[in-house]
Amino acid sequence: MIVIDAIQAKEREVEFRADPVEKVQFSDGWLAINGERFFATEAARRMLAEGLGMPAAFVSQLSSQLQALLFNFVIERTVARAHSNPPFFVRFAVRGDTVVAAAVNPKFSTISLSSALTKIFEMIPEEWTGMEPMVHRWDWSPQKAEAQLIFQQVYNEPRPGDIVSGGIWIRVSPIGLRAPSVEPFLLRLICANGMVVPERLCKTDGDRRKNGSDFLQSAERAWRALSEVMRRFPDLAQKRVDVEAEVVTVARDLRLSTALRRALLSALERDELGNHGTLLDVINAISRVATHHDRLNDAVRHRLMTAAGLLLQGEHRCPTCRRIWLRPVGDEV
Repeated sequence: MIVIDAIQAKEREVEFRADPVEKVQFSDGWLAINGERFFATEAARRMLAEGLGMPAAFVSQLSSQLQALLFNFVIERTVARAHSNPPFFVRFAVRGDTVVAAAVNPKFSTISLSSALTKIFEMIPEEWTGMEPMVHRWDWSPQKAEAQLIFQQVYNEPRPGDIVSGGIWIRVSPIGLRAPSVEPFLLRLICANGMVVPERLCKTDGDRRKNGSDFLQSAERAWRALSEVMRRFPDLAQKRVDVEAEVVTVARDLRLSTALRRALLSALERDELGNHGTLLDVINAISRVATHHDRLNDAVRHRLMTAAGLLLQGEHRCPTCRRIWLRPVGDEV
């Protein structure tokens, strides 16, 4: 598949290394690990500082000489403590002679994005076998990599001309900074709004996955959930609600800023097919802001996409811990 070839080309540009560290030295921008010397970018130095428990913003303001003294002091103490514990690892990404990213004792699976995609494609449900997924978006860096894929043949049309296609969203960290995840991904074609159907919303011990087994189980659940959720759109287009009240409730439950609440209310009236006063319009407004608002960080963007997915499922609790995440539709505001 073309996208996997393109991702593999990006992955080949960087070498990932992770060895027990016996000796680490940091001097004037250069990082020496076990006697091997590399230039360290500012981003890599910040990541190394954070991994060692140092405030990266403070460290970056120091002169190169003071940075070297501080790093050497903290690293020597960390390595000394590690002798009686599991070995001290620094997993780092090297491009040429430059360390571009670093992770201290990474706890998460380091499955590559290309490998994740290959495994997921092998698990496509039988009824979708032979369908070629379309890449909506993909991005790759040593810290995080992701791909959003949709199947144009897997769709629903809750209103004339309003087509929603289904697919999956895969997120991994090649260097091991976050657990790999795969979630059902839905794309409204008329406006390219995106939403996700979450498997979990809380931080649990399961988030600290060290191998790919849980990831593959999540992929199986994602395929099943996608099939189920695609059938809900016609009912949502018929369910009448007080759309403005529902948007205000969602904004309050998610503790959104006043500016974001106004953006959600504005999105109701800016919809390409108009506001029909249904739950589907609320979902479309949330996913519109989540996708197209240019001042959201990744965490808030994903949180809004997830809120749209929860309403789409008819859920309002975390699927894992059952904590209330959104007030049920129809409750008093």
